[in-house]
Amino acid sequence: MPGARPRVLLLLLLLAAAAAASPEAAQACPAARGRGMPPPPLASFAFEVFGRVQGVYFRAHTVDRADALGLVGWVRNTARGTVEGAVQGERAALAALRAWLETTGSPQSSVERVVITGERGIARPEFEGFARRPTV
Repeated sequence: MPGARPRVLLLLLLLAAAAAASPEAAQACPAARGRGMPPPPLASFAFEVFGRVQGVYFRAHTVDRADALGLVGWVRNTARGTVEGAVQGERAALAALRAWLETTGSPQSSVERVVITGERGIARPEFEGFARRPTV
């Protein structure tokens, strides 16, 4: 059939486009799965920052930095003396916040280490804005 090949290519392109728009669709789409399709443009991770990070405006500076990068999520102090949070947004902005958490922080802070968990691609943000939450 002379017209079958263009139809198959069109179908593959449509499936790949749907997979790029949705992480769930990427798992269901054989044309995209394992074929070097880019990861979803949005991602999410949780973080916990250890060191001298309480009483030094670390949360306030984190909110400012996240807002400037166009990220959404939250940050709070813990009873363990750490700062934890969750953040979502474009991968490049997440990488910039991660680097800031690991190397800069607030002016008076002293970051010993940062633990990142739950890294995943997301179809759309689950938060609105970036909030400072109460201590737990």
